[in-house]
Amino acid sequence: MGSRMAIHNTVQLGRNCISIRPELLEHNIFRDSLMDTFFADEMKEFLEIVGPPVKGKKTRKVKISGRPNIPLILNKVGDSITEYISRRAALNNSTVALESLRGHIDSAVLPRWTSRLSRLKSLALWDGSALDGTVANAISEHCWDFEDLTFYLVEPNAQDMDVKLANFFTGLRANTLRSFTAIRADSIGQQTLKSLCSHAQSLKVLKLDNLRADAIKHISLLKDCVALETLALTDAEGLVNLEATENDVFLESVAWLRQCEKLRDLKFSKFFSAPAILTKLLVDEKIKLSSLEVVDYPLLNNGEFYKALSHQVDLVSLDLKTDVDDPDLIDNGVLVSSICQLTKLNYLRLIGVSDNFCSPDIQSLATHLKGLEELHFSGFNITDDILPALSGLHHLKTLSISALTNFTSDGLLAYISTLQETNSGLNIAILSQALESDLSDNELSTIKNAIAARVDGSLEYVLFREPETDFEGSDSD
Repeated sequence: MGSRMAIHNTVQLGRNCISIRPELLEHNIFRDSLMDTFFADEMKEFLEIVGPPVKGKKTRKVKISGRPNIPLILNKVGDSITEYISRRAALNNSTVALESLRGHIDSAVLPRWTSRLSRLKSLALWDGSALDGTVANAISEHCWDFEDLTFYLVEPNAQDMDVKLANFFTGLRANTLRSFTAIRADSIGQQTLKSLCSHAQSLKVLKLDNLRADAIKHISLLKDCVALETLALTDAEGLVNLEATENDVFLESVAWLRQCEKLRDLKFSKFFSAPAILTKLLVDEKIKLSSLEVVDYPLLNNGEFYKALSHQVDLVSLDLKTDVDDPDLIDNGVLVSSICQLTKLNYLRLIGVSDNFCSPDIQSLATHLKGLEELHFSGFNITDDILPALSGLHHLKTLSISALTNFTSDGLLAYISTLQETNSGLNIAILSQALESDLSDNELSTIKNAIAARVDGSLEYVLFREPETDFEGSDSD
């Protein structure tokens, strides 16, 4: 019974999924106390040991020596499961019901496993180096419903991965892949980008994180992928200015995105040219985004970008976040004016970019954006003046304020008294209250009790702290 439970936790069998997880076998308690029991009886065939035998006292019970070779053990277990599932399906003249395979899966077994799972739709690998043309051929021949791929990283020592990944994508049946996510896409280069165009008509979701400079400089190779509905691109370094140094790629990228008329969710992170690209893209009447996220972008000369935001009136989610050394570089008036025109927003996060916002800016946003459910912002000298405007946000569930605030107990209690049933569960996070406006423990207790009683809500409260310096606490003459 113990072995069965352990194997269930190591190779999880969901209703339609196999998940290979090595955590249990890697745990010290397992190695020290449970390994003998786990690999007893019918589980003996799966045991693989690495390293020399461990010397110890002789006992009647035979103790396993050495460390478990986890990759080989998981290969054997997964091989047994997929073979059993395939054989049972054949005996019953039915198809294998499993649709998803994920985990640490070795390249030596992946083609064999996929060939046994005829209903496979989704593959999520920890290490993408297992992917190549051989795996693609197995999927193409046996997995006619396959459409979704995710990998987390590629082993740093893996060779020729740009070519191998390209062989994988071109080896699949053309225009069958609908979604591809690479959590660490640093192995992706020109060949992989080109190969994704073999799924130009089917690819709906593309998320590439941690792209290297060479890939960014050739990002327009994706120009045939115009069926995209979700696109997320993250530059690993954030240094490539396409408009200045690769202007042909910049113009081709703008032209490509303008053809993506079904694009709804767009994210750029550490993408130096994101504001310049978006300035030209957002004004195109054929582009109707639902969600836009721009993170870690350069602040200079973004007035036209902020103006262009106002054209995306179908946005329900807007996230602008970047580090700011000089808040005066931000044109508050243009940014606030544009966002106020996005009246369908239910999610708004402004961090860094709003460091220069004060109470009137927040009042303007709250007055125009009545559908907000989540509001996050930074700023300075935010006071009770914003609370009457926030009272009009009857669907607000999350209010996170990282701005320097000077709220009073009376002001917060008055705001809480205006909350509606539709604000049920509201969480208020005051993350930088000025020291001179510190609320007492009794005041905080009263406020927390009031919001809990009114809408079953909660309050987080943090005082602003000046950054410590080397001179703090030192004596001076």
